Amino acid sequence: MAIELPDDIVDLDPYVEYIRFLAIGENGSGKTPLAASASNGLLIATEKGTASAARRGSKMKLWPCKTWDDFEKAKNWLQECSFDDGIPFDWVSVDSGTAAQQQLLRHILRVETEANPTGRNRAVDSSGLDIPEIQDHQLFQNRFKRYMEEMTDLPVHLCMTAVPMSIELDDNEGGVEEHVVGQFLGGKGAIAWYVTGLFDCGGKVELRKRKKGDKIETYQRVWFKKQGAWWGRDRYEVLGNYQDNLTLDKLVEMVNEEES
Repeated sequence: MAIELPDDIVDLDPYVEYIRFLAIGENGSGKTPLAASASNGLLIATEKGTASAARRGSKMKLWPCKTWDDFEKAKNWLQECSFDDGIPFDWVSVDSGTAAQQQLLRHILRVETEANPTGRNRAVDSSGLDIPEIQDHQLFQNRFKRYMEEMTDLPVHLCMTAVPMSIELDDNEGGVEEHVVGQFLGGKGAIAWYVTGLFDCGGKVELRKRKKGDKIETYQRVWFKKQGAWWGRDRYEVLGNYQDNLTLDKLVEMVNEEES
């Protein structure tokens, strides 16, 4: 007699339902236009700079998030949509995750100072809003990790941008190894390594130049293969070493075409 399996047990299928893409690059590398390159998407902007995406004809909707409260409102709305009729976008992009984390730190300092206006270290920080105290760090790190987990759990393709930072990790041979990952502060690189690890693909984003006829053209390259110390990942094993002038729609096509 065949055993009836619970509905929770399904076939192991290579189909990728939602993509998590982390674009790491210096300022001016074109991260914002890349994050805004979906035909049906929402750009959660935690920093200025969306004009570059608008100039390139982005059709995405914009949710400006000037504070952590704004970012939290956007995240909660997306979660509510996922519980109801679904998120009405194919892509959600956060530009940038680095700036969102700084918003969180300012939020924590403001809330703690308002709750205890005389208890902060006023000798070196007269406002109480610039220097975190020891107890602030654990809250800052754990809350940011939780929010990043919740964002990457959303039933939608997710793109996040970040500027780079260099961290050193044990190499299991008694030494250390340098890694360039997204700039997410805390834990001597542990937070950056953890948050970067939540993404299934991504890597270094850079602008390059090449000769085309009599002209020199600028193009963007996204590396999915590790470049020196720079982090790179392609868990789908379909993106090659790099892609030039990539768009978010093209990324979905490449992943799903290979998996179909």
